Amino acid sequence: MQTHFRIRKAVSFLLTLVCILALGMAHAIEGDQVDLDLTQMSEDEAYEMLDNIFLEPEDYLGMTIRMSGTYDVYEDPYSGRVYHSCLLSGPADCCGQGIEFVMAEEAVEDLFYGDAITVTGKLAEYDEDGYAYLHLVDTVLIRAEETAKPEAV
Repeated sequence: MQTHFRIRKAVSFLLTLVCILALGMAHAIEGDQVDLDLTQMSEDEAYEMLDNIFLEPEDYLGMTIRMSGTYDVYEDPYSGRVYHSCLLSGPADCCGQGIEFVMAEEAVEDLFYGDAITVTGKLAEYDEDGYAYLHLVDTVLIRAEETAKPEAV
């Protein structure tokens, strides 16, 4: 079991390195640099990269990350805190995962669960109730363009 985990970790690291090198590490968005652009990867590669971010967060903290996915929102019934996230579906539409993002409430008030979005933000860690979590801060959100609808005649 231990050997399998080490092999998986090594493969994840090599895939990460190859993807980062292939993407050139820097894409411009609104004058800022994007360190890791998951939108330029296949769905499986982006999922694997997101998995690696959660396995080795110290390698990615402070990086500006861009990803596309679907919007999800959760309100904790006990604290009332609202969590916004961008979700990726996993290989074969199984085992989806995502990353929380932080931005002004008015920026997301007309978003609905499942809307296609692209988020860009800086990866940061925060503590809540004694547990460490990751999220994107200083987030810029772009909604997927709606498909053109024919005008009524």
